[in-house]
Amino acid sequence: MTPSLAALVIANAIPLVGVLFLGWTVFPLVFLYWLENVVVGGFNVPSEESLALDGLAPADSFAFPP
Repeated sequence: MTPSLAALVIANAIPLVGVLFLGWTVFPLVFLYWLENVVVGGFNVPSEESLALDGLAPADSFAFPP
């Protein structure tokens, strides 16, 4: 098991243990996962836009139609 895989498993096991054994509620955790996706998407959109402006976006891209 690589260190990055171990870190990924541990990071995702912490909320599971919290919900199952520590009485954490599920809604805040789901909200945090959703918020994480929004933040990651926020970083990816400018990157994708710059690829489109440089003409490097895939031809079959749904985000950047020809």
